[in-house]
Amino acid sequence: MLGLLIPLSKIIGVNYRDHQAIAFLSVTKNQSVAAAIAVMALSPEASIVPALIPMVQP
Repeated sequence: MLGLLIPLSKIIGVNYRDHQAIAFLSVTKNQSVAAAIAVMALSPEASIVPALIPMVQP
């Protein structure tokens, strides 16, 4: 599935850095792991989304 998302990201204009952030969040089921990877790979601000997901999910 990730192999299909890279060409799709290029078509819709998502840069590689943002694509990787989206891929990490969608592939990992453990939110704490997703937050740690996002912080290490991108920046501390990237941890906001994985931290908020459990509050939004029913």
